[in-house]
Amino acid sequence: MRLRTWLNQRTCRIGYPKAGEADVFAVSLATWWADSKGLLSADGQRLAQLTDGQLQAAGRADAQLYRRPAAISRTGRIRAIGPTAAAKLLYFARPLSVTAWDKAISARTGRGNDEAAFLRHLTACRSWARDLEGEAGRLG
Repeated sequence: MRLRTWLNQRTCRIGYPKAGEADVFAVSLATWWADSKGLLSADGQRLAQLTDGQLQAAGRADAQLYRRPAAISRTGRIRAIGPTAAAKLLYFARPLSVTAWDKAISARTGRGNDEAAFLRHLTACRSWARDLEGEAGRLG
């Protein structure tokens, strides 16, 4: 699956299934997309335009994704997609309305790695985006 490769090129470590094994990540992602794509803003909508409700919905979509299984180890341990990979997938799906987020970024903007922290991050980034758009408008 190309999204797994894309994520792994961006420092996520999502395992590849062995021949004959179920692709846990692909199943999780497909199920999440069917259940949660309606929580995401319209394609092409910019972060500065999003309402509080849309940011909260993005936070819910993130939380519903990062808890899903990504892989099963040889010992049977289930590894979740995790908050960094989930945020990167949301960015992939909606690059104009979801910003990059990882452990280092969350320490400054979200102060955590759960749904509330992701919402704080998006809210801070929306504020900055609105400030930049306002300043650009004033400067012509």
